[in-house]
Amino acid sequence: MRISRTNYAILTVLNTGLFVIIGNLAYAPFIFLALLLFAQFYLVIGRLKDMNASPFWSILTLLPFVSFVLMFPKGTQGINQYGEDPRVKGN
Repeated sequence: MRISRTNYAILTVLNTGLFVIIGNLAYAPFIFLALLLFAQFYLVIGRLKDMNASPFWSILTLLPFVSFVLMFPKGTQGINQYGEDPRVKGN
């Protein structure tokens, strides 16, 4: 699944906000934070696929601000090895 820049940016900001809110709760169960981290990896993998890059590079998102940087490069136009262009209507 490929994720466009706009969808990636919106979902990453939302996920980060939830992570901060839940992380600041004294009683925050680890499972919720782990689920948010998993969701962010899923978003990053979708974004990397849109840029026709290997999902292996999602490991770099463990470094600060790498997820933020992925909001800016354009994805490949048209079909790539990971599927249809998410910007085309009907996808």
